[in-house]
Amino acid sequence: MPEWLKGTVLKTVRPSRVSEVRILPPPPNFKIMENTDQKILLSWTAPEFIRQTKSAGWFVVFAIITVLLLFLSVWLKNYFFSGLIILTAALFFVQALKFPRTFRFSVLRDGIKIGDRLLLYKEIHSFWIFEEPSINALSLTTKNLLNSHLLIPLGQQPPAPLRSVLAQYIKEVEHEEGLIDWLARIIKF
Repeated sequence: MPEWLKGTVLKTVRPSRVSEVRILPPPPNFKIMENTDQKILLSWTAPEFIRQTKSAGWFVVFAIITVLLLFLSVWLKNYFFSGLIILTAALFFVQALKFPRTFRFSVLRDGIKIGDRLLLYKEIHSFWIFEEPSINALSLTTKNLLNSHLLIPLGQQPPAPLRSVLAQYIKEVEHEEGLIDWLARIIKF
């Protein structure tokens, strides 16, 4: 019988004492390096969306359109569509009353930080800055299939320094305002 087979098997032996874990101090020549990748180049705060004030007339028109669509769906005996209209109207109503949260946006050396989420530059195709009276925002196209277009409000951040910093990391390509964004702006949503 080989010598190594005569010993005890670790799986079957119970230790006589509880093992201790010691965390050794770092060696004397070890330096904790500051994470330079997370250095903030630009930072600003802004609401997540521009809240449009809605008058009572806006809610009346919204209710009339909802009721008309509901009558149409019942007349066509499409009850699934009726339920969908009710659900959509409820979601629109809740969203219309919602107040925007304020986020901190930061441009870092390795990406753009939106709140606690970091969007790396390698995930971004291009950027464009809309500088119009109705819209003042940073537009990003990303490689994400589900959320390929991001519109980040600039708040009080001047566009010129932002453009010069982002141009070092991402290519600047003119974007057009999306249909949903345009429609939301037109109906004051």
